Amino acid sequence: HVVPDNIAQANITLTAMLPRESNTKEIDAALLSVIGFPAFTVPEQGLANKVRDDIISKLEGRYGLKRFLRDGHQTMVEVEGRLHYEEQELKQFEHIESEWPLFYAYLYLDAIFRDDREQVTHYRARLDAVLVEQNGYLLLPELYYVPLESIELEKQNPGSQDRLPNENVPLVWAQSLFLLGAMLE
Repeated sequence: HVVPDNIAQANITLTAMLPRESNTKEIDAALLSVIGFPAFTVPEQGLANKVRDDIISKLEGRYGLKRFLRDGHQTMVEVEGRLHYEEQELKQFEHIESEWPLFYAYLYLDAIFRDDREQVTHYRARLDAVLVEQNGYLLLPELYYVPLESIELEKQNPGSQDRLPNENVPLVWAQSLFLLGAMLE
C-alpha cells in the first residue's frame, strides 16, 4: 500500500526534474522507459515529448543511443574495474560513448504505443540495420563501440567512424523488446 500523498510527491519530483535525469546528468536514455514502455509515468504529453526529443537530439547515433553524455562504460579507453570518474576526467569519453541498440527498441515500442507510424518504420529500420548474424540468426548486440584505432578521428569528426558490436550478442533485454515490438506491430 502506498499513501496517495507519497504518490503525489513522487509525481511532483519527477515532473520537476524532467527532462534532466538527475542533478549530475543532463539527459539519460534510460528515461525512455519512464516516459513510455513499460512505466508510462508522465501523463503530460508535452513533457513526455520534450524528454523524448531531448534524448533523441543529444544521444542518438547510427547504431543506437548513448546512455548519457560522456559515458565511458565499455569504451576502449575505460579503465576496467574503475567505478567512478571525476567530472573533469569525463571529457576523455566525449564523442566516443558506446551506442546501445537497446534504446532503439525502446523508441520502437514507444512509437507503437503512440501510434506514430512514421517513427515505427524509422526505428524498425534502425534496428534492422544493427542486427548481427550469429549461427543463422539476426540478433541485437549489447552495444557498438569505437575501435581504438578510430578514436582520434571520431573525436575530431563525431559520427564519422564505423563502430563495432561487442561480443555480448544477443543482449537478451534488447532482443526481447525488439521481439515484443515486432509482435505488436
